[in-house]
Amino acid sequence: MIHKLDNLKTSDLEILKSCIDSGGKFVVFNYRVSLGFISLLRFSPAIFIQNKIELNSYKKKYHKLNLFFGPWFIFKGPFLTYNIYKSNKKGGIDVTKDIMLNITSNSLVDREVDIKIMHTIFSKVDKTEKKKYIKQ
Repeated sequence: MIHKLDNLKTSDLEILKSCIDSGGKFVVFNYRVSLGFISLLRFSPAIFIQNKIELNSYKKKYHKLNLFFGPWFIFKGPFLTYNIYKSNKKGGIDVTKDIMLNITSNSLVDREVDIKIMHTIFSKVDKTEKKKYIKQ
């Protein structure tokens, strides 16, 4: 999977690592494109965020995209759009560790990272397992 990188101000890997150590992160936002009987889930490029002001401006951008294109799916459009809104409102999906595991100086110059090694593998949790985690 190839992620495009957005909002990077440097082409040096060491400077990027120091920016991440000082609180920067890569975030991906979701949005839906719905056209009648088709609803597509889309992802933004991996956006480098250094402060809350940048995060809020990107959140607003993807909220607008989701609100404008999302709810037109006939069956569950408004519900799916609202779920994406909740995900983006929390700050999107943090993909910093995945990006940093796979980034090279050449990919930083090209502004694209090929994700070959995943830091976290997402899977659906069983209800019984979920109850155990909540109780702890």
